[in-house]
Amino acid sequence: MYKGILKTGCHLVAVKVFNNHGIRHRIHLREVEIMKELKQHNNVVQLLSVEACKLTKQDVIIMEYCSGGSLYNMLQQPEYMYGVEDEEFRSILIDVVEGVKHLRNKGIYHRDIKPGNILISPNKQGRNVYKLSDFGEAKHLASDEDEFRSIHGTEEYVHPDIYGAAFMHQSNQCLTSSVDLWSLGVTIYHIATGALPFRPYGGRTNKLTMHAIITKIKGDKMAISGVQRESKTSPVKYTNELPEECRISQGFKPAITTLLRGLLLQTSEAWTFEQLFDYVDTMRDMTVVNVFTPSQSPFKVYIPKKIKCIDTFQKEIAHVTKIPPQHQSFYWDRDEYSLPDSCDKLPRNTPAEKPLVILSPCLSDHFITRQQPTLPHIEDKELNLITDKNVSKCTLAILLFYLSIFESFILIRNLMLDNVKTLLTGLKRDLAAVERDLLKLKAEVVGVEYCVRPTIKLKFREALRVNFLDLEETYKFLRDERDSLAKYWNELTSESHWHDCTTNCLAECRTCAETVREIFQKFSDDCKKTPFQYNDEQLHRVTRVELRQLCKQFVQMYENHGKETTLSRFKDHEKWRARYLEYKTRLESLDGSIMELTCQYKAYMERLKKMTEKQICVPRALKECAEAIRISTPPSLPTLPLEIEESRRLLEQTKNSH
Repeated sequence: MYKGILKTGCHLVAVKVFNNHGIRHRIHLREVEIMKELKQHNNVVQLLSVEACKLTKQDVIIMEYCSGGSLYNMLQQPEYMYGVEDEEFRSILIDVVEGVKHLRNKGIYHRDIKPGNILISPNKQGRNVYKLSDFGEAKHLASDEDEFRSIHGTEEYVHPDIYGAAFMHQSNQCLTSSVDLWSLGVTIYHIATGALPFRPYGGRTNKLTMHAIITKIKGDKMAISGVQRESKTSPVKYTNELPEECRISQGFKPAITTLLRGLLLQTSEAWTFEQLFDYVDTMRDMTVVNVFTPSQSPFKVYIPKKIKCIDTFQKEIAHVTKIPPQHQSFYWDRDEYSLPDSCDKLPRNTPAEKPLVILSPCLSDHFITRQQPTLPHIEDKELNLITDKNVSKCTLAILLFYLSIFESFILIRNLMLDNVKTLLTGLKRDLAAVERDLLKLKAEVVGVEYCVRPTIKLKFREALRVNFLDLEETYKFLRDERDSLAKYWNELTSESHWHDCTTNCLAECRTCAETVREIFQKFSDDCKKTPFQYNDEQLHRVTRVELRQLCKQFVQMYENHGKETTLSRFKDHEKWRARYLEYKTRLESLDGSIMELTCQYKAYMERLKKMTEKQICVPRALKECAEAIRISTPPSLPTLPLEIEESRRLLEQTKNSH
């Protein structure tokens, strides 16, 4: 392969020179024919022209140039030793599967899918576009059931049946398009974790164990990885989940694990291409919600678009946080948040600095940190350039991993601080509402005291007044407690206590990591030097000592100003939240008492109204009755005094009854 410049247009192109003799020539001709069929797709490397070299007369194909190199080279960089993060993974997966779908629509199967055959081409917007390339092993098949016997592929990515035929002298079985699904599954695992899923001790030299591992995996419904670490005779450890230290978030791991199980299972329940395409379309359209709870690092929750039930969202949160759905309280944008009736109404694609915050009334006494890889031991033994290069690369990868955790620690502290401000704001708002209700009740009670006639019994009114005074005292106490609570948190969030020198330490850690990167580059250059002089050897040894000191300095800052400080702030946060929850409970109790007293007041007013109406209406009725009696009384005088006396007696009885 060469890099060239197109004569018409003057832009860079990739140039592949063919050997015009032997079997390779037929393979190259087949590759050209297949590439001609695969034109006009964004996720397949495009053929521009076919020419002949004027000097050697060899066939030359001109293809689009992908300046990002191969996905394999990207994964070899220290930054990706533990895989890629969620968004990049989704981008790679969608692009590669779109390329596979285009091949399948043309009746073509690649038969050698691996990171080395996936090229990267940055587009004008700066996003990496991933393209399938190298179609030398590709073949036309009329359907998924069509079979072939030829053995093609790369050892670590090939289907178990191909591996058995190629290396274990097994009979050459009939193969189908499922070989692409298996290779794609291995590639996806490599992208997600930065490592191959099947790793026997000794690598390619231990073919017997490798064959045993992949044979077990293809019939296992759960396992997605098998690794042998200590020796060739040690047992293989099979796992059903992605490793803890990979960069994929906890909320996205279940979706990837399901995908891997579907691709690596090679029984009657194995996935078809249609199932793969449908599942990836589902992953493309997932609702992504950034979530934070103070007891662990921020994470993402992925909900398929077709799932509307909000209970699914809460169950996903419970799976990661261990907080049961009935104990989940939500806050967003510094305010209480009520969950909608459908998942598609959740705040999606929000920045990491503005997540949906989840709290539980149950306090946590444990801060969950990500599992961290261990730094390699840098020994000062005999000189071994290859070992030193590999150790420096591994060291740089782990320091970059620690650096990402350090950055998340700072984000966690800022989110905890925002969380307390949110709770305090809500607390002040609730207290103000209680204060308004209390003052309103007080005004009404005092007003009644001046308006009620002395003739009305005052026993109930006095009881109401005493209860009100008790509530007023409770309110004053809670108001003082609120001020104490705010003062306590102000002390915790002071510049000296909260921010200390963490930001400066993070900058120093970044500087350490960049220096280690320079050492790694130097060790890589040392491996290419021939001969390696005495002065080069001494300088190499000094640099190795510097590497050891840099690691010690980095870890010390990470532990003291990153991990330990965050744990301390978490304990402060939970201590403050314990006081907050106690205060909140008492405030709710006060609010309930005010509501109860208000109900009593309303009942009292109803009784008062009825009493007043009786006092006004009875005398009026008696007066009207007396007037009626006077008007309708006949002239006979002897009967008049008796009727007036009866009316007077009735009036006195009414007064005495009230």
